[in-house]
Amino acid sequence: MALEICEKCLGTGHPVDSVLMGEEYKRMRQKAKLTQSRLAELMGIDKSTLCYLEKGKRKWTYYYAVRFNQALSLGKSL
Repeated sequence: MALEICEKCLGTGHPVDSVLMGEEYKRMRQKAKLTQSRLAELMGIDKSTLCYLEKGKRKWTYYYAVRFNQALSLGKSL
């Protein structure tokens, strides 16, 4: 289950609660039985970046949200 991605909300105006968003993405990653290391690898980012995203210490951009959804789909199919 991927989150709906709104480009407008992730970078051009609407405020996004990074902590709540990170918690939701973490829950989805865990439900897919993916480690942070594996998901970061599939996303093409460092594990530390994913960790910061999940903790709300880094802002979720449209790029990260798209990469997350693509990686989550790929990880489920493996």
